[in-house]
Amino acid sequence: MKLQREYRKIGKAIMDEYHRLGTITQTVFDFECNAVFRFDQSKKLAIASGVEEHKILKTINDIDNYFLM
Repeated sequence: MKLQREYRKIGKAIMDEYHRLGTITQTVFDFECNAVFRFDQSKKLAIASGVEEHKILKTINDIDNYFLM
């Protein structure tokens, strides 16, 4: 019984995280959404995906420097 409860609890946590990341991912690529909102969501997705903080593009200047350099 206790093991089953723990199993369900862990399974629910995994599925909750899966859905949270899925929602963020959908938003990032939804061109009907505001570009600023999508950019903010892309930063959240990068953090959630384990991208090192110093590698995340956080400003328009960061993006310009990355793609134009």
